[in-house]
Amino acid sequence: ELPAQSLLQGFRRKPDRLDIAQSKLHKTTKLAELRSSF
Repeated sequence: ELPAQSLLQGFRRKPDRLDIAQSKLHKTTKLAELRSSF
């Protein structure tokens, strides 16, 4: 097995962490928008 393939598989297993980080960022930006609108 090529190391590049194993790296790709590792990246495919990690997306859930990335999604969590993105959702947190999205929530914080929405909160910031709400605060700035007031």
